[in-house]
Amino acid sequence: MIIMRMLFLLVFLGVSLTMPAKNNIYGNKTEQRAIKMAYALLQVYYHANELCVSDSIEDLEWFYFPGVDNQTKQILDSYRIEKDFIWNDPVYCEKIAAMFGSKVSDSCTYIAIFSEPYKGMIRCDILPKDRKIGVYGSPTIDAFLFKFNNKGEIYQLYKAIIDID
Repeated sequence: MIIMRMLFLLVFLGVSLTMPAKNNIYGNKTEQRAIKMAYALLQVYYHANELCVSDSIEDLEWFYFPGVDNQTKQILDSYRIEKDFIWNDPVYCEKIAAMFGSKVSDSCTYIAIFSEPYKGMIRCDILPKDRKIGVYGSPTIDAFLFKFNNKGEIYQLYKAIIDID
């Protein structure tokens, strides 16, 4: 009985220590400034009332940005290798919900889905509000790569159009 209690306590402690780490995405000021600037840059492509931000972080792909320099390409190519080719499920992000709101508005046409920051970069995919892509929806989506410095300032932006079909 004591062994079972200790085992339960260890499992509970392990889970409770990993939970805050997942909810701490965009927890520091640099990352928060970077995602706010990324959203402001998206306003160049989409009007404010037609673009909502998802309150979940998604594990997006990083490899398909033509025109990046060699160093950036190596970093992008290493992303999946470093994750051992494991794709994570979407994770609710309290910080993003607080910054951009947690509900998708009826007036928006598109949803911006952000990745977790990775080596001074943020990925974003723009999906139709109904999230229908491919055969039953939009044949393409816009993908963005934002590079930011240690102050959270975006200094480089790449845009790619991804053909889903």
